Amino acid sequence: AISMMAIDARRQLLGGVFLPGPEVSLEALIRRTAQLPQVDLEAAPAGVIGTNTTLSLQAGAVLGTATLLDGMLARFSAEMGGPVTAVCTGRMHRSILAACATPLEYDQDLILRGLWRIYQKNRR
Repeated sequence: AISMMAIDARRQLLGGVFLPGPEVSLEALIRRTAQLPQVDLEAAPAGVIGTNTTLSLQAGAVLGTATLLDGMLARFSAEMGGPVTAVCTGRMHRSILAACATPLEYDQDLILRGLWRIYQKNRR
């Protein structure tokens, strides 16, 4: 799943959205459709038009997710009245990050550091 949260300049959580991630989307597609293979999401598609089933699934999952992120970030920016900074954490495929038109920062340990800060704060 993908969660996108809006935080203002005062570091206040404004709210957010939850979306199906590429794995969930692919799993649903494969489970509900006959004879579709699992595909590697780390592989960057050569283009949007896949020339076989595997390449078509990869392009749809990778480029579709990148387009979804770009579109949602444009809407966040419009609703918040200016440019936004997007930080990705957790398991985000590099192929998707590279396919996004919007600049995205990737911080694999963001949540762990946040939990550590909460622990340190409450330990006192």
